[in-house]
Amino acid sequence: MRTLLIIAAVSAPVAAWAQATPAAVPFTCESVAIVPNEMHSTAPLMQARISMASCAAEARMGALTLVDDDVSMQLLASSIEPSLATLDDVAANGDPRWQLLAAHARAEIYLGMVARMRATIPPIPPGEREQLLVNDLADRAERHAVLEPKLRAWIDQADRNLRLTLQIANASASAMQDDACAIAARDAQEQLAIARTP
Repeated sequence: MRTLLIIAAVSAPVAAWAQATPAAVPFTCESVAIVPNEMHSTAPLMQARISMASCAAEARMGALTLVDDDVSMQLLASSIEPSLATLDDVAANGDPRWQLLAAHARAEIYLGMVARMRATIPPIPPGEREQLLVNDLADRAERHAVLEPKLRAWIDQADRNLRLTLQIANASASAMQDDACAIAARDAQEQLAIARTP
């Protein structure tokens, strides 16, 4: 799972982040939440908010114990709500550069959710297929068959945001002058070319 974190090289109290979003700052994400006390540009704050939203989503998802059921999917969906709200706010109040990076970050969060749910069904270790009982193989196949349709909405959300990333990239030459935007657009193109079935 690749997460594009746009980390501002500035220093100041984490309290500055608390003023920008109501979400609590996970301890592991404090370093990317730092913004300067005095700014002549909104760029450092936008950078910190996108980085924080991505990091917080990963931290909250990683703290969950998941199985392949509806309860786990609901827990995952709830865990990323603060991050999505932050990214939506960045996109609503930012220029095309921040809209592009927010869309890409949203896509990565949804793809991370899909990957985590698929990982709840143990894979078959290489070379051990012959040792597993037919019932074991059938059980795993059945669990995937039940899970995959439920993941469709998240996959569609990811693809929608990847396409939005490219749409903004194609419409904004100024955004594409930014290295982070260029990387995000290239990654979106590559991700859209990947089949979403396990």
